[in-house]
Order: sequence, then structure tokens, then C-alpha cells
Amino acid sequence: MTEQKIKQVMGRLDGLIPNDSYMAVRNALATADDEKADQILAMSLHSPGLIALTSIFLGWLAIDRFAINDLGIGFAKLFLGWLTLGIWQFVDIFCCYKKAKSRNLQKITAML
Repeated sequence: MTEQKIKQVMGRLDGLIPNDSYMAVRNALATADDEKADQILAMSLHSPGLIALTSIFLGWLAIDRFAINDLGIGFAKLFLGWLTLGIWQFVDIFCCYKKAKSRNLQKITAML
């Protein structure tokens, strides 16, 4: 893959994958062909910032967990979250943020 395509893909992924995995993704892109870059650029990825906002404002409805396809934990949070008096919802803001980034990384590595 050309350096220009790698920069373009890495610019798209800025903030969408965990910080410690940037070099691994960059190295994988260097050995991939240009078609993979186009597929990654067209891929639908979760926005961790939007997930965090969803978690802050709609976390009590478990919308954040449903948005990142964590259905089991989402239903548990929806029906049992009130028992924790808001602690689960608060902690889940950070957990969902990190989970969105890791799900994006899983999608990208599966593509490569």
C-alpha cells in the first residue's frame, strides 16, 4: 500500500481505535493492498465520543450497550441497573467508550 493511502486510512482511524494499537494497524496496512484501504475507508465504525455521550444521557436505558451490540449486558443493565443506584451507569460511560474502540479495532483487523 502506498504511504499516501496509509496516511489517509490512519487519519480516518484517528480516535476510533485504541492508542496502543496504532503501530500494529499501520504495519498491517503497509503489507495490505490498496483495495483494503478503500474498504476500511468505507467501513462503518462506532464513534467513541458519540457512544460516551449516549452513555451519559441515555445510559440508564442501556442504549449505549445496545449501540455497540452488547445485547446481553444491555438487557441486564436495563432491567437491573437501577439496583446499583447509578454506579453501573457511571462506570459504563468509560467501559462503553473503550469497548467502542476495541470493536472498531476488531472490525479493522478482520478486514486486514
